[in-house]
Amino acid sequence: EIEGINLQHAEAITAVLTKADLEGANLQGANLQGALLEHVNLKNSNLRRANLKKADLYGVNLKWADLSHANLSGANLTNAMRTGANLKGANLSNACLHGANLKGVILEETNLRKAQLTGARLDGSNLKSANLTGAVLKNARFDRDKSWWKFPGNPEPQGVEKHAVNMWGVILSGADL
Repeated sequence: EIEGINLQHAEAITAVLTKADLEGANLQGANLQGALLEHVNLKNSNLRRANLKKADLYGVNLKWADLSHANLSGANLTNAMRTGANLKGANLSNACLHGANLKGVILEETNLRKAQLTGARLDGSNLKSANLTGAVLKNARFDRDKSWWKFPGNPEPQGVEKHAVNMWGVILSGADL
Protein backbone atom coordinates (compact mmCIF):
# COMPACT_ATOMS: atom_id res chain seq x y z
CA GLU A 1 0.00 0.00 0.00
CA ILE A 2 1.47 3.32 -1.08
CA GLU A 3 -1.54 5.56 -0.59
CA GLY A 4 -1.06 9.29 -1.26
CA ILE A 5 2.43 8.89 -2.78
CA ASN A 6 3.84 11.75 -4.89
CA LEU A 7 5.05 10.47 -8.28
CA GLN A 8 4.54 13.71 -10.17
CA HIS A 9 6.31 13.58 -13.57
CA ALA A 10 7.68 10.08 -12.79
CA GLU A 11 9.02 7.93 -15.63
CA ALA A 12 7.56 4.44 -15.21
CA ILE A 13 7.25 3.16 -18.78
CA THR A 14 6.03 -0.46 -18.86
CA ALA A 15 5.91 -0.56 -15.03
CA VAL A 16 4.03 -3.43 -13.35
CA LEU A 17 1.87 -2.25 -10.45
CA THR A 18 -0.88 -4.88 -10.41
CA LYS A 19 -3.33 -4.58 -7.46
CA ALA A 20 -1.39 -1.66 -5.91
CA ASP A 21 -3.22 0.79 -3.65
CA LEU A 22 -2.37 4.26 -4.96
CA GLU A 23 -5.44 6.05 -3.59
CA GLY A 24 -4.88 9.81 -3.54
CA ALA A 25 -1.54 9.53 -5.38
CA ASN A 26 -0.11 12.47 -7.30
CA LEU A 27 0.81 11.16 -10.76
CA GLN A 28 0.39 14.46 -12.58
CA GLY A 29 2.40 14.38 -15.80
CA ALA A 30 3.75 10.88 -15.07
CA ASN A 31 4.79 8.70 -18.00
CA LEU A 32 3.14 5.30 -17.54
CA GLN A 33 3.05 4.36 -21.21
CA GLY A 34 2.43 0.63 -21.62
CA ALA A 35 2.29 0.07 -17.85
CA LEU A 36 0.44 -2.92 -16.38
CA LEU A 37 -1.95 -1.42 -13.81
CA GLU A 38 -4.62 -4.11 -13.54
CA HIS A 39 -6.94 -3.77 -10.52
CA VAL A 40 -4.98 -0.78 -9.15
CA ASN A 41 -6.80 1.57 -6.77
CA LEU A 42 -6.32 5.13 -8.07
CA LYS A 43 -9.37 6.57 -6.33
CA ASN A 44 -9.08 10.36 -5.79
CA SER A 45 -5.69 10.40 -7.56
CA ASN A 46 -4.24 13.21 -9.67
CA LEU A 47 -3.36 11.91 -13.14
CA ARG A 48 -3.67 15.25 -14.97
CA ARG A 49 -1.68 15.21 -18.21
CA ALA A 50 -0.34 11.71 -17.42
CA ASN A 51 0.75 9.52 -20.33
CA LEU A 52 -1.09 6.20 -20.07
CA LYS A 53 -0.88 5.37 -23.77
CA LYS A 54 -1.45 1.63 -24.32
CA ALA A 55 -1.49 1.02 -20.56
CA ASP A 56 -3.44 -1.97 -19.23
CA LEU A 57 -5.91 -0.56 -16.70
CA TYR A 58 -8.22 -3.57 -16.56
CA GLY A 59 -10.56 -3.30 -13.55
CA VAL A 60 -8.80 -0.20 -12.20
CA ASN A 61 -10.62 2.05 -9.70
CA LEU A 62 -10.48 5.65 -10.95
CA LYS A 63 -13.42 6.87 -8.87
CA TRP A 64 -13.18 10.67 -8.44
CA ALA A 65 -9.72 10.68 -10.08
CA ASP A 66 -8.58 13.66 -12.17
CA LEU A 67 -7.42 12.47 -15.60
CA SER A 68 -8.02 15.76 -17.38
CA HIS A 69 -5.90 16.08 -20.54
CA ALA A 70 -4.34 12.63 -19.92
CA ASN A 71 -3.26 10.46 -22.87
CA LEU A 72 -5.10 7.11 -22.67
CA SER A 73 -4.99 6.34 -26.38
CA GLY A 74 -5.05 2.61 -27.02
CA ALA A 75 -5.36 1.88 -23.29
CA ASN A 76 -7.32 -1.07 -21.94
CA LEU A 77 -9.94 0.19 -19.48
CA THR A 78 -12.19 -2.88 -19.60
CA ASN A 79 -14.41 -3.09 -16.50
CA ALA A 80 -12.80 0.03 -15.05
CA MET A 81 -14.75 1.94 -12.43
CA ARG A 82 -14.54 5.65 -13.12
CA THR A 83 -17.64 7.02 -11.42
CA GLY A 84 -17.26 10.78 -11.01
CA ALA A 85 -13.82 10.90 -12.68
CA ASN A 86 -12.70 13.98 -14.61
CA LEU A 87 -11.53 13.12 -18.13
CA LYS A 88 -12.07 16.56 -19.64
CA GLY A 89 -9.89 16.95 -22.74
CA ALA A 90 -8.38 13.46 -22.36
CA ASN A 91 -7.35 11.36 -25.36
CA LEU A 92 -9.15 7.99 -25.29
CA SER A 93 -8.86 7.30 -29.01
CA ASN A 94 -8.75 3.58 -29.79
CA ALA A 95 -9.17 2.81 -26.08
CA CYS A 96 -11.05 -0.30 -24.95
CA LEU A 97 -13.76 0.59 -22.42
CA HIS A 98 -15.88 -2.58 -22.58
CA GLY A 99 -18.22 -2.64 -19.59
CA ALA A 100 -16.58 0.44 -18.05
CA ASN A 101 -18.59 2.32 -15.44
CA LEU A 102 -18.58 5.93 -16.65
CA LYS A 103 -21.53 7.11 -14.57
CA GLY A 104 -21.26 10.83 -13.93
CA VAL A 105 -17.85 11.05 -15.60
CA ILE A 106 -16.77 14.34 -17.15
CA LEU A 107 -15.94 13.48 -20.76
CA GLU A 108 -16.26 17.04 -22.06
CA GLU A 109 -14.03 17.71 -25.10
CA THR A 110 -12.67 14.14 -24.79
CA ASN A 111 -11.34 12.32 -27.85
CA LEU A 112 -13.17 8.97 -27.96
CA ARG A 113 -12.46 8.43 -31.66
CA LYS A 114 -12.71 4.69 -32.47
CA ALA A 115 -13.07 3.85 -28.77
CA GLN A 116 -14.74 0.55 -27.85
CA LEU A 117 -17.59 1.41 -25.44
CA THR A 118 -19.60 -1.81 -25.75
CA GLY A 119 -21.72 -2.26 -22.62
CA ALA A 120 -20.32 0.88 -20.96
CA ARG A 121 -22.44 2.81 -18.42
CA LEU A 122 -22.70 6.49 -19.37
CA ASP A 123 -25.57 7.56 -17.08
CA GLY A 124 -25.24 11.22 -16.11
CA SER A 125 -22.00 11.65 -18.05
CA ASN A 126 -20.99 14.94 -19.63
CA LEU A 127 -20.04 14.27 -23.26
CA LYS A 128 -20.26 17.91 -24.34
CA SER A 129 -18.16 18.44 -27.49
CA ALA A 130 -16.66 14.93 -27.24
CA ASN A 131 -15.47 13.26 -30.44
CA LEU A 132 -17.06 9.81 -30.84
CA THR A 133 -16.24 9.39 -34.53
CA GLY A 134 -16.13 5.68 -35.30
CA ALA A 135 -16.73 4.70 -31.67
CA VAL A 136 -18.57 1.46 -30.88
CA LEU A 137 -21.45 2.07 -28.44
CA LYS A 138 -23.34 -1.23 -28.73
CA ASN A 139 -25.33 -1.96 -25.57
CA ALA A 140 -23.96 1.18 -23.91
CA ARG A 141 -26.32 2.52 -21.24
CA PHE A 142 -27.48 6.11 -20.99
CA ASP A 143 -30.05 5.61 -18.21
CA ARG A 144 -31.61 8.54 -16.44
CA ASP A 145 -30.17 7.65 -13.04
CA LYS A 146 -30.47 10.57 -10.64
CA SER A 147 -28.19 9.19 -7.94
CA TRP A 148 -24.75 8.95 -9.61
CA TRP A 149 -23.38 11.79 -7.51
CA LYS A 150 -24.56 10.41 -4.13
CA PHE A 151 -21.43 9.05 -2.52
CA PRO A 152 -20.39 9.54 1.13
CA GLY A 153 -18.65 12.86 1.66
CA ASN A 154 -19.55 14.27 -1.75
CA PRO A 155 -21.93 17.23 -1.75
CA GLU A 156 -24.63 17.56 -4.37
CA PRO A 157 -23.10 19.30 -7.39
CA GLN A 158 -24.51 22.77 -7.96
CA GLY A 159 -25.89 23.81 -11.34
CA VAL A 160 -25.42 20.33 -12.83
CA GLU A 161 -28.09 18.26 -14.52
CA LYS A 162 -27.63 15.11 -12.46
CA HIS A 163 -29.44 12.59 -14.61
CA ALA A 164 -29.32 13.45 -18.27
CA VAL A 165 -26.34 12.70 -20.47
CA ASN A 166 -25.02 15.96 -21.95
CA MET A 167 -24.29 15.32 -25.61
CA TRP A 168 -24.28 18.91 -26.84
CA GLY A 169 -21.88 19.23 -29.77
CA VAL A 170 -20.93 15.53 -29.79
CA ILE A 171 -19.50 14.20 -33.06
CA LEU A 172 -20.99 10.79 -33.86
CA SER A 173 -20.05 10.37 -37.53
CA GLY A 174 -19.46 6.70 -38.29
CA ALA A 175 -20.22 5.65 -34.72
CA ASP A 176 -21.66 2.15 -34.28
CA LEU A 177 -24.77 2.56 -32.16
